[in-house]
Amino acid sequence: PGISSTTPAPEPTCPIGSVIEAGNKTFAFFYCPKNFTEACDFCEHHGWTLASPNEQFEQFNERMPGNGEYYLNVQPYKNPFTNRLPLTWYWQIYFMKIETKRSQWEIGHYNLVTLYDGKFCASLLKNDGLLACKCEQKWYFACESIDTFKVKRSIMEGDVHDKELISSKVNFERKK
Repeated sequence: PGISSTTPAPEPTCPIGSVIEAGNKTFAFFYCPKNFTEACDFCEHHGWTLASPNEQFEQFNERMPGNGEYYLNVQPYKNPFTNRLPLTWYWQIYFMKIETKRSQWEIGHYNLVTLYDGKFCASLLKNDGLLACKCEQKWYFACESIDTFKVKRSIMEGDVHDKELISSKVNFERKK
């Protein structure tokens, strides 16, 4: 008792679960629950972004794993002057914001959430629609690749593991 260590605890691994292609994008699914901020940070740390399959929504929804709920990069515009009105939700695609469509939401859930509900993130179950949720909840998540070739090559070369999920550009140059 009372033994302390100055060695930090190892970073928990988050193995890649599966990879799908939908439209012209590649998406990787991770089976380690994280809150919204942690999921975004994880994707960005590895050179990806949290998935925003706006144009590929139907294909994405059909092909995604059916083992849980996944965070996607959908957030509302929070206007403090309209706090009782339904929030307008947007796909966060790099520097653009594209409004979600009614057809992308779970039946009966489109345009229902207000600022008072405190739900500012969205998740998705396979063959279902988007659902508003609290950002502190821990869900699985999907990352999106800017470069499909990068994902395929990384998996084939074994770069997909623990801390170095998808290596930096430097690692790719080294392997050429």
